[in-house]
Amino acid sequence: MTSQNFNLIYKAIQNNLQVHADFDGHHRELCPHVLGYKKGSEQALFCQFGGSSKSQGLIAPQDAQWRCISVGQLTNLRVIEGPWYTLDTKKKKRTSCVDDVVIEIPFE
Repeated sequence: MTSQNFNLIYKAIQNNLQVHADFDGHHRELCPHVLGYKKGSEQALFCQFGGSSKSQGLIAPQDAQWRCISVGQLTNLRVIEGPWYTLDTKKKKRTSCVDDVVIEIPFE
């Protein structure tokens, strides 16, 4: 059985929607690209384009970074409409983030 967070992120990927949530003490503004499992735990690869992080502080779209996040550790998760952000696919780290892919954004 999948978690509510997993189901919301799945919907966001299907519809190119943003995910806003809290993780590791920071508000994150994210575009999900890959959703699945890592060693049996729900995991997702996001492009973080806004909010903040411990390593970067405040993040603007031009400073976007890939983030590999445990789905169960996201709180206050909301799916919203907004601009879609992504990064160079050569830098995508799907293989190290998600072992068993359930859904992902097609990359060219």
